[in-house]
Amino acid sequence: MASGLDLINKNWTKIGDETNHSERFQTYKTSFPLHNLAPYIIIECIEIDNRKVQDIILESLSEFSTTKLDDYADGGIEWINKKLTLSDVKQILEDNNIIDKCNIICGKELDLFIEESKRKQRI
Repeated sequence: MASGLDLINKNWTKIGDETNHSERFQTYKTSFPLHNLAPYIIIECIEIDNRKVQDIILESLSEFSTTKLDDYADGGIEWINKKLTLSDVKQILEDNNIIDKCNIICGKELDLFIEESKRKQRI
């Protein structure tokens, strides 16, 4: 889950899957005009396909989909109009019996994870 620091609506969250986070962070730099994408929770899929987890989360939060906004143009289906909390994410994973198949990364651990990803980009 991530948001952009320059978004007008600070509640918008991008929910997307990727398999190579080092390279993916680089591509996000071209997606936002003023600031990079700012991840605030990452779910590491251990015993489950990351696309399946993404689909479960998006389905669980479908009422918040930005595709339902009156001024929606064509921003993709991965955006929701809600800033998720750690409790929100845990509840979705628990409700779908997949919490034991995932590792939730947030807070200081996420900061270290992102910093390590940046180092991998430079090596």
